Amino acid sequence: MKKTNQQKVQAFKPTSAWDKLPKSEQPLLEKRSKEYIDFIGACKTERETIAYLKKIADKAGFKILPDFGKGKKLKAGSKVMFINKNRAMAMAVIGKRSINEGLRIVGAHLDVPRLDAKSMPLYEKQDMALFKTHYYGGIKKYQWATIPLSLHIFALDKDGIIHTSVIGEKPGDPVFTISDIAPHVGHKTQMDQRKAGEAITGEELNIIVGSRPLEKDNDAQESKDRVKLAVLQHLYKEYNLTEEDLGWAEIRAVPAFKPAEIGFDKAIIGAYGHDDRACVYAAFQAIMEVKNPEHTSCAIFFDKEEVGSAGPNGAQSDMVIDIITRLVEATSGETSYAAIRNAVSNTQVISADTNAPI
Repeated sequence: MKKTNQQKVQAFKPTSAWDKLPKSEQPLLEKRSKEYIDFIGACKTERETIAYLKKIADKAGFKILPDFGKGKKLKAGSKVMFINKNRAMAMAVIGKRSINEGLRIVGAHLDVPRLDAKSMPLYEKQDMALFKTHYYGGIKKYQWATIPLSLHIFALDKDGIIHTSVIGEKPGDPVFTISDIAPHVGHKTQMDQRKAGEAITGEELNIIVGSRPLEKDNDAQESKDRVKLAVLQHLYKEYNLTEEDLGWAEIRAVPAFKPAEIGFDKAIIGAYGHDDRACVYAAFQAIMEVKNPEHTSCAIFFDKEEVGSAGPNGAQSDMVIDIITRLVEATSGETSYAAIRNAVSNTQVISADTNAPI
């Protein structure tokens, strides 16, 4: 009678990454962790993230991907990058094989949940000046009350001049916050009558930006909005912004916390924006280490993932096709539909944001 080999059935048990990490790689882990802390502390908006990565990529020899119609220039080993409206970015290292054989892409997203100031956000109520906001992405609204917030402002005035300011991140800067009801006062309303997701409603996420009115000898002596006017005076004096400029300004409110190491062993990093700038940083470091790949390697950092990957910079946009088309032309000179479709259909993509690659 022929014997059969029977494998003993065992349940799968995940192993701690700390147990699997070779001691020889621990110095690299420490180095990467320190770099990541610097990265996530400096990159709290999409624009800031792209500016940070581009500065490093420039030093590493990545060049802006040529526009359409520039002809065949790129060879194996060439390093290029593509920035779309300062809200999304791609980096690629040209491979030995034709791009018609497809790319190898890792995707991640730059955007994270936050509060955005509404158009014309400034108003006065109960002798306080506040910014009206709406939340972006999935947030637990009650977590955003009573914490220090910083404002990251990108504005364009009527003369076309760009004004950028970050307020609340440097020592000595003022910070901003959203008020809440004291526990003994709000116990019945918040804890008994509201669910956790409604303890603070979206309409209540208004940021305190001032409380000191203009002095009464000012021309606005009889105004009912003396605190609001004091804030407008400050904005114009310090940042050259008028209330009309606020109408189309991009104002992000994010936690003003600095990244920190958690626990006695400092084995965890605590910071705003892990989801998913941790994946952006990993993908960025990976593409930076690619030298001379078989297939063209590419890392793409998308916007708008938190709201469905839509818009001109999301994964559902034409941006990926635009990048591939530019690469096909810049390496082979081809612009035919067949060449582009070959490159697209032969491309393989994994998501840095998920543990099950797609």
